[in-house]
Amino acid sequence: MTPTIDHLPKGWQPLAQEFVEKTEREFRGIVITNLSAKSGWLSVDIDKNTVRMQDFWRATKLCEGLSSTSWNVCVECGSHHAEQRPGHIMPICDDCLN
Repeated sequence: MTPTIDHLPKGWQPLAQEFVEKTEREFRGIVITNLSAKSGWLSVDIDKNTVRMQDFWRATKLCEGLSSTSWNVCVECGSHHAEQRPGHIMPICDDCLN
């Protein structure tokens, strides 16, 4: 089951789409139960019963990598030069801030 990404901030949608495609390619049958923008980063949960136990660790690391990467990706334009800024929960780049 492929999760929808339409509810995510526009700048994070390509990052999330790439993650979903890579994860589904590497782990056939995996079910992503949650893909959301939460507290300033992307959050992902997977159903551990849909992936082999030996692959669960790798899948979890991919999820953590997406969350970490999203910290520096602008939610408006997708630039990889964004930061958490005072008054903003989500990361935003200089161009979109101004």
